[in-house]
Amino acid sequence: MNQRAALRGDLKAAWKSVIQCKYDKQQIDSEASLQVHFAAALLDRFKCESRTRRIFVEPTIQIESPRIYKKPDLLICNRQSIIGIIEIKFVPRGRARYQKDLETLDLLIENRLKFAIANERYLGPHKVTKRYSLAQDAVLCWAAVYSGSLIDNPAFRSAEERQDFLALHALTSDQSVAEIHPQSRNNVIPSLSDTGISCRKPPFV
Repeated sequence: MNQRAALRGDLKAAWKSVIQCKYDKQQIDSEASLQVHFAAALLDRFKCESRTRRIFVEPTIQIESPRIYKKPDLLICNRQSIIGIIEIKFVPRGRARYQKDLETLDLLIENRLKFAIANERYLGPHKVTKRYSLAQDAVLCWAAVYSGSLIDNPAFRSAEERQDFLALHALTSDQSVAEIHPQSRNNVIPSLSDTGISCRKPPFV
């Protein structure tokens, strides 16, 4: 059974809404833009499902002994710990490279007890000093927009077989809207009406 089914459902639903409501509407033009919209869709989803979550965007993670610095795209935390790590790729006119991202995810899991994160840059009253460490059953998510066929090689298939891994794909083409894929060819992404997120018309359009 896959780890953290609720979070996996949230990730799939938010990904579908972002691709259909933002990318296909030509509102995403960079990896940073995809990152922002994905984080916003996740927060909307968490609110709709009454889940207490927070997201760190590009936090700097320092692993002690050996000293290594990593900066994943998004970290998702519940009240106690980091429950999701997300690496994002945006290559709508080319192929997405994944090897470095998988190495980063593996490194963070292997050194789970050697780092924690907190909002240390806040300056103001009532500062909360809560630090979040990585949960043992955290979801490792790789989400990418790219062209061509679905990535399918032994190294990537091996990652997909892991219980802690989730891959989200959006395949682009000049002939159609992006083709959305979940973690597995056999899994089903919730329909947009089930995601709790609507395609609202953006302002100034």
